[in-house]
Amino acid sequence: MLMRVLLVLLLGLFAVTGRAETLPHEFVQQAADQTIARLKAERAQIEQDPDRIYGVIQDLVIPHFDFIRMSKWVLGKHWRDASPDQRKRFTDEFRTMLVRTYASSLMKYVDDKFTYQPAQWDKGSQEAVVHSSIDRPGGQPVAVSYRLYLDQGTWKIFDVTVEDISLVINYRSSFSSEISSKGMDGLIEQLVQKNRQSGNG
Repeated sequence: MLMRVLLVLLLGLFAVTGRAETLPHEFVQQAADQTIARLKAERAQIEQDPDRIYGVIQDLVIPHFDFIRMSKWVLGKHWRDASPDQRKRFTDEFRTMLVRTYASSLMKYVDDKFTYQPAQWDKGSQEAVVHSSIDRPGGQPVAVSYRLYLDQGTWKIFDVTVEDISLVINYRSSFSSEISSKGMDGLIEQLVQKNRQSGNG
């Protein structure tokens, strides 16, 4: 449940450019507001054609999320040992897994309330943290934190934490175990099979 919320919130961040002149929490809030507005506007079409949501993700997520940096964090020491080809294949499959696994849950949260706090950020620093919460009817608020960094003057997300569960740390343990038993190629093949099954499903 929390991991679904995590990526849903992550996918709602990228409808604006994230230029450095925008404060980190302003970027997060503006982007989420614009994304939610688009999802609401296309709700009927997405319900009729669920694959349409992949187009929304392509528009709003892929250009603005640093999957390479995230892959480095997730793999840790194994990234250094991987070949350039393995790094590329892992990054591609990891990105596909995240998008396909959670896209079907995205529409469930568009009517919820999002609250954002001013960023923890020293002006001039290259990194920032934005704390927020998602309020669901009849449930407890879910605490969500975003870690951003400046990449050539543009804010990008490189980790999201939901109720103290980091996306990076959550996958790092399971991926490290898979690499230890089957090697990097074994992990990549596992992701390939998972993505193929979710695509067929």
